[in-house]
Amino acid sequence: MKRIIAPLAALLALLPAACGSATRAASTPTVTVTTTETVTAEPAASDGSYSGPVEGEPGETLAANPNKLTLGEPFPMTAGVVVTIGAPEAHKIENRLAIGAEEGDMVTRFAVRLENGSDKPVGTTPLTLQVASGDKGAEEVFDGDACEGPGVEAIPGRAIEWARCFKTEPGQKIALLWSWRDPESWESMDGFLELDPVF
Repeated sequence: MKRIIAPLAALLALLPAACGSATRAASTPTVTVTTTETVTAEPAASDGSYSGPVEGEPGETLAANPNKLTLGEPFPMTAGVVVTIGAPEAHKIENRLAIGAEEGDMVTRFAVRLENGSDKPVGTTPLTLQVASGDKGAEEVFDGDACEGPGVEAIPGRAIEWARCFKTEPGQKIALLWSWRDPESWESMDGFLELDPVF
């Protein structure tokens, strides 16, 4: 879409000048360009559950990759870098200063492990997790303990572990969208999983 929009924006920027020339010279034709973009939204399910892509459906860039990420199993993201996203688990917030949830709230927690077998340091930022619960996005929760990224890089030959927590709706299906953007080539891949609630 970006490859289409950029040239189109440049063309539209030239229109005022073209139209001005047309008013000064009667022999110069006036060109009108109209663009229409249609966006179809997924309707929300009548029972309030998440209505999105089919479970396990890969993102556009992952479609060419025969591998599919399975929770709890190592998945090669880029050369030498392997990421494991754990299955969701229930976690009770015990920090009254937590951000995104109150003390005593239940949240959904994903443990993450990154093993760096490359020759350069790799941080946590190339991996993105987004969660929806019911028919809306789930807010991320930080409690400074069990729901906090390490904020460090994995040096070559080492691994780092952290966890991501989200305020999901009790009894509602969980939609997990993960994506990875290679810090060197900027190539990306992503995938979608629909999961059962953990509380």
